[in-house]
Amino acid sequence: MIGVGAIVHPTVNIGQGCTIGPYSIVGYSPDDRAGISPVISSELAAEVRVECFCVIELGVSIGCGATVDHYVRVGANTTVGAETYLLYGTRVHRNVRIGSRCRISGNCPDGTIIGDGVTHFGRIHHRYSNPAGSWEGTDEPAPKIGSDTVIGAGAILIGEIEIGENCFIAAGEVVRCDVPPRSMYYGGVIIPGDKWTGRLAQAFFSQGA
Repeated sequence: MIGVGAIVHPTVNIGQGCTIGPYSIVGYSPDDRAGISPVISSELAAEVRVECFCVIELGVSIGCGATVDHYVRVGANTTVGAETYLLYGTRVHRNVRIGSRCRISGNCPDGTIIGDGVTHFGRIHHRYSNPAGSWEGTDEPAPKIGSDTVIGAGAILIGEIEIGENCFIAAGEVVRCDVPPRSMYYGGVIIPGDKWTGRLAQAFFSQGA
């Protein structure tokens, strides 16, 4: 079903049971200034739900049963896994890889890689080591986030860092270093999961045991 005012590019492949909400654009061609050469076609697998006022650029692939909430932007050549939920207003930029069963409300800049089962409620930023350069000309590596990791509300991940699997980044933290698998990052300190005594962390890490 395609809602009133929605625009769908003719190269977009739409699976069975998909819905596209009013005034969304699926298959938008990005500005040439971005230097992006998108894949010609986009794909919405079966039962994908795109809500209202979304912009999905060319070359995007969205897996079965995923949900794209209102006012979400998904950039060119991005892949979103099955049953992932992009929450209201999420900004996913270009060449991003998001796994299955994720919940994403934080931004995902160019080149971000996110594993399966990730909850991301924080912010991700490039280091932007040349602040005098043009915005579109910036091409720096983004963080990688391992599967089954939680990025708490307002946490900030900066630069080419790697967050391992089954990690918990506490709300409001600023992370500039790698965090090994099964670790808590709290108060600017990496704490192995089996050393953390907090009730929340005990429940979280016991699930990945």
